[in-house]
Amino acid sequence: MNRNFTSIEVSEGGEAVYHRATIIDPVNNTVTTLDLDGKTATVIHLPEQGPGMLHPYVDLFYKPMEGMPGMEAKFEELRGKEFAGVPAIGRRVTRTRPPGTIGNDRTIVSVSERWWSPELKLLLYSSMDDPREKLTREVTRLERTEPDPSLFTIPSDFEVKDVPVHQAQR
Repeated sequence: MNRNFTSIEVSEGGEAVYHRATIIDPVNNTVTTLDLDGKTATVIHLPEQGPGMLHPYVDLFYKPMEGMPGMEAKFEELRGKEFAGVPAIGRRVTRTRPPGTIGNDRTIVSVSERWWSPELKLLLYSSMDDPREKLTREVTRLERTEPDPSLFTIPSDFEVKDVPVHQAQR
């Protein structure tokens, strides 16, 4: 069973805007988001899907993609790439939005890629290249050892908000 801890720092102009960490825990079937600045933890309890399987909420790689009316989308399956020494499969989506589709005065073309490890069930790389936003996330170091259990423990000075299964399904 793969437990996953991800830490993100978002910055603008070299200044940190916020720090977040996400804990994906199939052992407890939860997804926890830690706001490291606000010292709050939101724990989403996911419905059971079988031993060691996370709810589809987490596994978004194969989720069908929908678009707004008038938008064209081209999907490409990608293979043959590794991230941090792990083989991955990918999908590139090119979206073309004609003028007037979303209040735009000219055509907007955006390209996103997602690379996934079927073995680890982990997103290794994602990118969005759009005139309005450019974002890249990549796993650059991956340790295949059992993680330190403390990574899955919410710090004692954090305020915890539990989201029960019935609310997480909405």
